[in-house]
Amino acid sequence: MKRVVPALALLAAGLATADEVSPRLQQARELMQATRYEEAAKAFAAAGRVVKGGCAECLAGEARARLALGDHKGARKAAEKALPLLAGNPTAQGQAHTFIGLALMREGGTNKERLREAEAAFRAALAASPGEATARFNLGTVLLRQSRDEEGVAELRAFLEATPTSPGADRAREYVANPRRARERFAPDFTVKTLAGEELSLASLRGKVVVLDFWGTWCGPCVASLPELKDLVRRYDPGRLVLLSVNVGDEEVKWRAFVERNGMSWPQCRDGDRRLTEAFGVKGFPTYIVLDGEGAIVAQVAGLEPQQSVGFRLRERLTALVGHRSAERPRRPGGAGARSGPPLHPGTAD
Repeated sequence: MKRVVPALALLAAGLATADEVSPRLQQARELMQATRYEEAAKAFAAAGRVVKGGCAECLAGEARARLALGDHKGARKAAEKALPLLAGNPTAQGQAHTFIGLALMREGGTNKERLREAEAAFRAALAASPGEATARFNLGTVLLRQSRDEEGVAELRAFLEATPTSPGADRAREYVANPRRARERFAPDFTVKTLAGEELSLASLRGKVVVLDFWGTWCGPCVASLPELKDLVRRYDPGRLVLLSVNVGDEEVKWRAFVERNGMSWPQCRDGDRRLTEAFGVKGFPTYIVLDGEGAIVAQVAGLEPQQSVGFRLRERLTALVGHRSAERPRRPGGAGARSGPPLHPGTAD
């Protein structure tokens, strides 16, 4: 089977003539291998400046390094400069177009125009080099991000047929099974043991709406929000919504005592190694993350808003997903649940 070149692999080293491959280029390769991307990008650029007529490998290496750094505009610019130097090398041309498509897709996020441009780049990659498997995978992905699921799934199935054991195969299968995964943020897999000894996992919670509450007894806004969390537990159907509080930063004895003293009867767990906190990218406290029945992250709010309760901030999303258990409505700004003063541990909403 033909070896698949990874999406961010360097273009073939043989593109530069022997007298053009300077010690600077060798140094750049070593820096790239060591994942010192910023230094590698500069080294590739410096190597390219000493090659008369341009150096395709230098430009491709710079594009790869800048993609790893998140410098999408710089990566695209370097790959575009490499293309004219690749006449007669369709494989390298395909890889350069793939770099451009990746940069556009990452740069644009959900921007429709950027997604269309990325699609065109991946199609150009396949036109130049039909065996460019990474272009096929990313073409399928960018089609799914445009909600063109039938076309996207077809491309991903073609990718899997050609390279069933490639590094991207597992992700391709996930996207084929659920195209939403290509365009929405899904929760990482997790398993926790609650204070009551129950084991909860993302898989076991499937079909239910989940509100994750990242908190600590040391966090003033977290403690102030406790009555509102009790409200959520009373207000929404327990068969359809699970509130899971994840304690961060407290010693176990202090955490257990606080939970018992304050009647926190819903599932409680302690993230002692902060693994779950880091997996969800939580930076501020409290942070509330809402997962739908498939595990997609559909809402995230952080910090305490002086004029808005937690229930009010999550009301629209939770009502759409769960509905109310009773005729009660979440408190509005300025009501009994409103808090005065600035948040003590602000975070940024997604």
